[in-house]
Amino acid sequence: MARQFKRFYRRGGALIVSIFCAGHIAAATDKGFDPTFKFFGQADLRLATANGARSSFGGGFGKFRFGENQDTTASSDLRLTEVSLTLRSQLTSSLSAQITGQYNPDGGQEIDLVEAFLRWRPVSLSRTRFSLKAGAVFPKVSFENTGRAWSNIYTLTNSAANTWIAEEFRPVGIEGTLQYRAEDYDLSWTAGAFFANDRSGVALAFRGFTLNAQKLGLWGTLPISDLPPGRVGASNQPFIEADDRPGFSLGLHWKHRALGEISIYAADNRADTAVVSDSGRLWRTRFINVAAERKFGMGWTLGAQLMYGDTITNPGGVEALVIGTRFFSISGLGARDIGKKIRLAVRAEYFDQQDISTVPPAPDLNEKGYALTAAGTFKVSKNIAMTAEWVHSNAERFETGVSTPIDLTENLLQLNLRASF
Repeated sequence: MARQFKRFYRRGGALIVSIFCAGHIAAATDKGFDPTFKFFGQADLRLATANGARSSFGGGFGKFRFGENQDTTASSDLRLTEVSLTLRSQLTSSLSAQITGQYNPDGGQEIDLVEAFLRWRPVSLSRTRFSLKAGAVFPKVSFENTGRAWSNIYTLTNSAANTWIAEEFRPVGIEGTLQYRAEDYDLSWTAGAFFANDRSGVALAFRGFTLNAQKLGLWGTLPISDLPPGRVGASNQPFIEADDRPGFSLGLHWKHRALGEISIYAADNRADTAVVSDSGRLWRTRFINVAAERKFGMGWTLGAQLMYGDTITNPGGVEALVIGTRFFSISGLGARDIGKKIRLAVRAEYFDQQDISTVPPAPDLNEKGYALTAAGTFKVSKNIAMTAEWVHSNAERFETGVSTPIDLTENLLQLNLRASF
């Protein structure tokens, strides 16, 4: 029991419990306001057929969540991929809370918490407004992932950049936002301090980018592709705190009534790479993300996203000995709504990573690749939607311990039934 509590504390549990206790106390002291509570949820039943390499969830280098165990023969899978439940509460006139939990059969911890925060935003009639958010949150890096439980509103499969965010980066801390509201635009500045991301980036460095819709819970573990001994363990637990050093983030968001939106987000987890936790050595991860979206007439939407960063660790605490990678991705999306029931979307993206490791002997894990995604969604009713999606991915990299490049081509077909409530 003591060990489980320690794991809970190191993954931000103490902060999450503290802020929700504070929210409860605040609600109890505001006698003139009646708190409101709302529940939201959704469940995904998915039929997937993939031809390609062994999935990363099975220890391989396949890019998709679904894949063959051994060869390139197509394989099919029908299962419940996710159930999420969100509680949203307005505790006082200026204080709200949100908790999102999920069932995920591939996240190590099948039932887990993916987001939990308090938000303080005083009522303001002026052009400026300040708000404060505390807890575990998804960063504002994408205009695609704005659905319930950070789901993608255009496709089933997330972009490579957003797949990594959902699996390995979840700030647990405090974030303040200053917003200026003009007649034609809104401008927001955000600054945050966070913990519990000391091993974010491990899977990205060893496995490369992947493409799926999974969101790793705060207590979840992420499988990592098989590599030679000494390079990595069998899985990663990214959301831990072991060096008591906060990371920092900065954000800028501009929304124009006619021209669209642009968001810039930068983060540095400031992990001490000389520290070794119970889960392994800490990794310092830094990145900057730029996203833009523009809506046009006739239901058209165009969007783009760019991410660049690096993640490293120093074995033995020696600065000259480095294991790590520089990573980059860029994507463009076009979507069209036909009436109120049909949405079509296409996304093209390029991703790569440059292995900067200096520790011998080490396999060359450089990688470059691209992916094409096409999806169509039909809204059967207010609470039921069906989506069909095709994803094509091609990636070149140096395989584990082998100095000959491989060309990995994969295709994925998915049919999804989503029920919301």
